[in-house]
Amino acid sequence: RVAPWLVLAATFVVLAASIVMGVYLGRRGGGGFTPHIFFVPGYAVVGAIIAARTRNMMGWLLLGFGALCAASTFFFLLIELGELSGKHGDNPIAAALWPTMYLFFGLVLLLFPTGAPANQFWRVVLWITLGSWGLAIVGQAVPAANVPIMIPVAVVSLMACAVAPIFRRRHASTELREQLRWLAFALGLGVVAAVVAILGGRSYPSLGQVAGSIAVLSAIVGIPVAVGIAITRYHLYDIGVIVNRTLVYLALTISLAAAYLMSVVILETVLDPLTHGSDVAVAGSTLAVAALFGPFRRRIQKIIDRRFYRSRYDAARTIDTFTARLRNEFDLPTVSRELVGVISETVHPAHVSLWLRDRNLAGPATPPTQT
Repeated sequence: RVAPWLVLAATFVVLAASIVMGVYLGRRGGGGFTPHIFFVPGYAVVGAIIAARTRNMMGWLLLGFGALCAASTFFFLLIELGELSGKHGDNPIAAALWPTMYLFFGLVLLLFPTGAPANQFWRVVLWITLGSWGLAIVGQAVPAANVPIMIPVAVVSLMACAVAPIFRRRHASTELREQLRWLAFALGLGVVAAVVAILGGRSYPSLGQVAGSIAVLSAIVGIPVAVGIAITRYHLYDIGVIVNRTLVYLALTISLAAAYLMSVVILETVLDPLTHGSDVAVAGSTLAVAALFGPFRRRIQKIIDRRFYRSRYDAARTIDTFTARLRNEFDLPTVSRELVGVISETVHPAHVSLWLRDRNLAGPATPPTQT
């Protein structure tokens, strides 16, 4: 399909023109770029890939959102350029683009991942969203038309779109649940990071900056990438591994940071009479935290597996128990039965076949044991 790539190429042409115009305005003392410019690459590229590979409407929605962000930045800078040259005036296209962007983003959340509403109720929400934001677009583009701008209704419909994936998951199939988990992971990571940035930014500015950066990256890159992976089915079921590692290293970072701060305070209190304000306490705390990394990570991994991944935790315990028994077991038929039992219990296959070959490589293989 050529059309998505043509739209993507046009989007990047507009983006390049916006960058050139923004650099020129910056040198002349004008305004900077709008935040929308950072959404262009991720959403447009992922949307083009989906639209070219599938018939899912999500591809065109993502691509359209990226194109609208590029166009919004371009017309905003065009207005700035006109004001710099003394030509003041409103641009109806620029005024209509911002509600159109909100509309497309709401549709991405509402229609993910199938490209269609989940049921009749969400189909009504879809029409309300299209109608309210459509009136908002017309009202912004043609103020003289006196079209009522249904901003409150549009905002409520946008909030409904945001929670639509949660309700869709309740009656979803296994594959659909996995797709929704990708989007939930990206959105959840951004929300948690934003909350940490807001609450912890005042007391710990560096923590607030890191958390704020994670929140922004989740919105700019995380959401389109999560949608793209979910729809194209690329390594779809690896999301459990990503969530697991995120939980482990997030808890590990918090634990090590707390241990570091506590050790610094304790060592400074104890060693201050001897070191007189040197960096011995900081160096000692750093070495202690480095030594605690491995034990902390293993302990946190066990806690998270036991709490959130119980089946995996039980399977790991079963394998460990079997390995311990295997060291003291020399009866081959007993080992065969236990091995088949462990595989059946941990992996849950449809059937298990075990072939045992004689030590003499040239000899015939022992008939398979099946269950």
